[in-house]
Amino acid sequence: MFTRLRAMLGSVPLTPQMAVINAVDGAAFQLRIAPHLADPILPETKLDRERAKIDFLVTLEPAMPRPGPLDLIQRSFGLSRAEAMAAFALAEGQSATDQAESRGVSVHTIRNQIKSAMIKMGVHRQTDMAVLISRMLASGSKS
Repeated sequence: MFTRLRAMLGSVPLTPQMAVINAVDGAAFQLRIAPHLADPILPETKLDRERAKIDFLVTLEPAMPRPGPLDLIQRSFGLSRAEAMAAFALAEGQSATDQAESRGVSVHTIRNQIKSAMIKMGVHRQTDMAVLISRMLASGSKS
């Protein structure tokens, strides 16, 4: 195993290393290899003390998809999915009328969703909401 790790990583990793492995069926897995210092349970023999000890913790788990912008907006501000969609579209420059047409709802529904999102986000102007969303998405978290 050590030889394969050294060949894969080029040297012994001193910090955790992660990689995504794609399976033939399209599933993605996250491989994590981390150095691990284990305390020996049994007394060490002379041979054990002279041999180099390299312990690794290796995990393989299903890869979690990265959240998209709608998910980030929804979770960061406590919005419903519809409110997050309306707020994101507004921040992208789409008018309420365009949103209503593309989503197949009335323009009043979109305006109500935008107003509700603004209240939850604590802003008073649509421009402020758009700026807040743009900054949050650029940084990857709530500003």
